[in-house]
Amino acid sequence: MYVLLRNNKQEGPYSFEELASKNLNNFDLILKEGASSQWLYPCEIEELRPYLNKKSNQDIRERKSDFTKQQYIF
Repeated sequence: MYVLLRNNKQEGPYSFEELASKNLNNFDLILKEGASSQWLYPCEIEELRPYLNKKSNQDIRERKSDFTKQQYIF
């Protein structure tokens, strides 16, 4: 069973299939009950990587690109 932390709200427990259907984002955190006391990002859990929201991954790359293009005046 898995617990999902999204937008500072804890949800679950979910089975693997239920969790995989939650449209996982890069900044969600996952706790696998009984296996660890450590919260992990979905990309850190190999079996969840195929279920990551591809749009979320693209948004992160775009934000990084935009950040590197910005110029700051101090």
